[in-house]
Amino acid sequence: MQIRATAAMVLALAACGGGATQSHATTASTETTTPAPPPPAQAAHARGDHDVSARVGRLGGSLELGNGARLEIDPNVLTEEVQISMSIAQGAHVFDQAETQTPLGPLVEITPAVTPSQTRSIHYSVPFARIPDGYPESDLALAVEEEGAQREHFISGTATRWQMYPARHVGDRFVSDLDQLAGHRLQFGVSR
Repeated sequence: MQIRATAAMVLALAACGGGATQSHATTASTETTTPAPPPPAQAAHARGDHDVSARVGRLGGSLELGNGARLEIDPNVLTEEVQISMSIAQGAHVFDQAETQTPLGPLVEITPAVTPSQTRSIHYSVPFARIPDGYPESDLALAVEEEGAQREHFISGTATRWQMYPARHVGDRFVSDLDQLAGHRLQFGVSR
């Protein structure tokens, strides 16, 4: 009899101990944990051969093509993230290749339009190309395609209008500093 009573007590104690452990495990699993903070934001940097795309936000960033065309946007130009694409463009005669105009460097398309900033904090550049004889560096310009609504339609096709912006030769690159982008094609050249 005494053996049975002792065995019953041992079972009762084991049951209590098991219940307490199980209860503790339940309590531990219901505790809330604070999620880890998101990783710090970084400026966007992307490179592609014929086209490239990146989400650029407040920290700015850069996109570069295999031909050396580069777009750099300084921090605090954009107020929200924008998916910016840059690609090699075709089918435009920016500079008419007359005696007074000569294209220099690739024709590139950048979309979408980047809204105006307070400063010239959008930088577009391409590798240096020899400036033809007879043109001083002061004739260097960046031609930027105007908005589609300003294109003139003719029977034989569409004549695209181009806005010329100042450009300069810096080291091994042609550079133009802009306060906005129209979201169209652009190309460096010399023009009188």
